[in-house]
Amino acid sequence: MEKQAYSVAEAATILGISRTTLYELIQAGVISTFSIGSKKLISAQTLEDFDDFFYRDGGYEVCDD
Repeated sequence: MEKQAYSVAEAATILGISRTTLYELIQAGVISTFSIGSKKLISAQTLEDFDDFFYRDGGYEVCDD
């Protein structure tokens, strides 16, 4: 059975980005999370959707306003 959800650290590794960048994407509302207890998780589908968006649309840049 494949994993259906990943920790932030696992998701960052899968996406090939730093945890800091992933947290910025989460804060910006680009990547959604859910919690089980105090653990923040990202669904496998969310990672797949972001990966599709990133490669199809040429990337996403987190900007500080």
